[in-house]
Amino acid sequence: MHTPKFTPAAIENIKRLPKNVKARLKTAILNDLVADPEGSSKTLTGVLSEFRSFHWRDYRVVFKLDDDLKALAIVAVAKETRNPDRNLYRRLETAVKNGELAAKVLETLKGFR
Repeated sequence: MHTPKFTPAAIENIKRLPKNVKARLKTAILNDLVADPEGSSKTLTGVLSEFRSFHWRDYRVVFKLDDDLKALAIVAVAKETRNPDRNLYRRLETAVKNGELAAKVLETLKGFR
């Protein structure tokens, strides 16, 4: 069993979701993702290859799995879209290239044990 830890950006993403989606997504994260992070998600590719994506309905939860800490650093939550300007994965790729995402993950997991 892994413990979910949310980056500030992921918390902001969740706050913007409709109330009924938040509750159901929380249940899916706790029942499926936390219990079996590798079995319930897919490894991303390219610059996001250190991250995984959990799919629930039209929503994506992107996280970094840390088996040593038994933690999930959840970095983003968004509804899937084909609009390139709003595409979750493109935004995350930019954050990885700028070094911003690694820093956020480290800060989120800092002091966790």
